[in-house]
Amino acid sequence: MRESVQQAINEAILNAPAMYSRLILLVGPSGSGKTHVLQEIAAEYGKKILNVNLVMSKALLELPIQRRESRAQRIFGGIIEDFLSDEDSKTELILLDNLEILFDKDLHQDPLLLLQGISRNITIIASWNGTWAHQRLTFAISGHPEYKFYDKIDAQIIQFTKESEI
Repeated sequence: MRESVQQAINEAILNAPAMYSRLILLVGPSGSGKTHVLQEIAAEYGKKILNVNLVMSKALLELPIQRRESRAQRIFGGIIEDFLSDEDSKTELILLDNLEILFDKDLHQDPLLLLQGISRNITIIASWNGTWAHQRLTFAISGHPEYKFYDKIDAQIIQFTKESEI
């Protein structure tokens, strides 16, 4: 991983316990190297990466469609708890990739609020497919059914570009 990205992530991890939300977002478009960086962080810290799409979709499949919206937040919290209990480390750091399912319009969730709520006691580093520009965080592109934007962010942002050299 590029030294500047590695330094930014290490600083963010060190600063996280002093923040209300211990959330670190790796923000950039698909193909910008976010997953690769998560893999390197996982190797450095001896952690596993949680594929949110995979685990959450399996859990939601067990529920009737009508009950998914009301249970999504509880299911996501349970997935995080189970994942942490499987980790064999005292460091409370969790790595999340493939968050797209949290943006599913049928679930009616606010993905950033979900992540911020869980990250009050646990440092979370999550990949985020979107942009960070002019103090605005976006997911997807305008006009896309799952498009979201946020102007107030309680998270540390590490920005990736399509041209990032990781």
